[in-house]
Order: sequence, then C-alpha cells, then structure tokens
Amino acid sequence: QLGATLLVAAYFFWSGLRWWIPFTLVISGGIGNAIDRLSRGYVVDFVKWAIPGSGIPFLDPFPIWNFADACITVALFAFLILFFIEPRQKKPSGA
Repeated sequence: QLGATLLVAAYFFWSGLRWWIPFTLVISGGIGNAIDRLSRGYVVDFVKWAIPGSGIPFLDPFPIWNFADACITVALFAFLILFFIEPRQKKPSGA
C-alpha cells in the first residue's frame, strides 16, 4: 500500500497534477481500511505511542491509529494547503 501510494503520488506531483496527491492518499487509505473491514470484520489499529508521565491526557497514551488513517489525515491537510496556496484563475470580465 505504501509503495503504490508513493509511486502514484510522485507521478502526479511531477506531472503537475498536485490535487491528485491528496486524492490518491484518501483512496489508498480508504482501500486499506476497506480491506481490513472486509477480511477481518474490523479495522486493525497498530501504531501506539505514549509519552508516559506527560501529564497531558491526550498524549498519555496517544490515540492508536494505522497507516490508512494517517493517509486520510495527511490528505485532509494537503487539500487545505493546496486550496489556500493554489493560484486562482481570474474570471473573465465583461459580457
């Protein structure tokens, strides 16, 4: 999943189709979660971080997640960044 996602994202980036990178991440994350859901009946979360004794409830332990969740989250931020930095086309004025 990671290798295919990186190859497709690199292709879209270098071809100038930057909006396809987050789209590819959303699709690959969705497919990864769907494969888990269909084959196991639930989505496997396998990345667990903890900062013991941090005193911050959100970081002790940090929420458990998987790579597909990370792809979808990164895609959301990429969509937002592209939306705000991508130049807008000017609408034709007149008639």
